[in-house]
Amino acid sequence: MFGHLLSEASGMESKARRERDATLVGVGSALTLIVLLVLQSLTGNGLFGTRVVTTATTSTEQPDSFVSGLYAEHVLALESRNVSLAVGQYQGNATVAWESVGGCQCGSLDGSYTGTANVTELMKRLLPGIVPKGIGSNVRSLAVENLTQSVGTEPGGMVVVNSSFVMVQQTVAFGRENSKITAQDYYAYSANARAWLIAREDWAVLSFSAQQVIAGFSPRA
Repeated sequence: MFGHLLSEASGMESKARRERDATLVGVGSALTLIVLLVLQSLTGNGLFGTRVVTTATTSTEQPDSFVSGLYAEHVLALESRNVSLAVGQYQGNATVAWESVGGCQCGSLDGSYTGTANVTELMKRLLPGIVPKGIGSNVRSLAVENLTQSVGTEPGGMVVVNSSFVMVQQTVAFGRENSKITAQDYYAYSANARAWLIAREDWAVLSFSAQQVIAGFSPRA
């Protein structure tokens, strides 16, 4: 009788152990499935996948030194007398204001030029050389000398370059001609072009002078 009870107890214990093992296997399978589903979700979101994401970074944080370099490129474009290169440094809706004061003899350029077409027209008249009082002086070269500049940040994120320089022309009619100029160039970041471009440029031509008499022409000051 006692042996029979022991046999039944052993059988019940074995059955309980099997049920417990089966339960643990079921729980383990469920946990494995959950982990796989989570990993699949993370992979689908790119966290553990092989998706390559390319991001473009742009510097809009106080780019004073960067804009200073762009202005140097602008001066080189003017010196090269390359109209398309110079115009490409302005925004499409940029405005260039030209003012002749003092003894300057280039008043025909005075005015405000807005938009690519008008700025292009200005550069076509300016870069071949400033013509004094309508007299064709046959400009051979154009250079910027005595350039000084200061760079600062304007409200709204613009960066302004204040400069002064002498635009020097070597001409057949008058030899060396000097135009003393002050300028303010306002640069703004263009999201479309992904570049800093000139949004506004103000020129004030303070004086014009010729230093040499050639072919019977008198110096102009």
